[in-house]
Amino acid sequence: MVASLGPDMLSFQVLMDRMPLAVDALLHELRDIQNEAQHVDELMEQTRAQLNTLREEVVGVKREMACQEQYDALAKVIEQHTPRSVTQKDIDKTQQEIGALEGILEETERSTAEEAKEFSLLLFAVNELKRTRSLSLPSGAAPPTARGSSKEKAATASSSSSSSSSSSSSRSKRRKSSHKD
Repeated sequence: MVASLGPDMLSFQVLMDRMPLAVDALLHELRDIQNEAQHVDELMEQTRAQLNTLREEVVGVKREMACQEQYDALAKVIEQHTPRSVTQKDIDKTQQEIGALEGILEETERSTAEEAKEFSLLLFAVNELKRTRSLSLPSGAAPPTARGSSKEKAATASSSSSSSSSSSSSRSKRRKSSHKD
């Protein structure tokens, strides 16, 4: 029957005989392309996952870099200041000076209070001497001069020596305190 067909038909018949082989080859090629497409899809998913991981790493690295920049800036600021130990030594020295000055202040206040007491005692003694003198003198008599009695000279000398010793001690204390300043 093959011989009775014409050349067109014969080529058609050959084509039809080869068609299942071509279809099988095309189906096989289609499966290969699908497998390749599936493999490409898997690679794309892996690449996306790697990209996301790399993006997270980039964010982390940027954060680390920003922290490092802040740390470096703070380190520069800290380096500009004196060390803590030096500052603490200055503070301790200043506190010692304050303590010494407070001691001087207390001594000065005590000395001033003592001098005020001595001055008020001196004023009291002077007023008392004036009062006793005015009481002992007759109304028309003149006050005794340097030629007065020995008792009066002794009383005057003792009162003047006590007042001069108290005023000289207060003067010496004033000198001491002024030398401390």
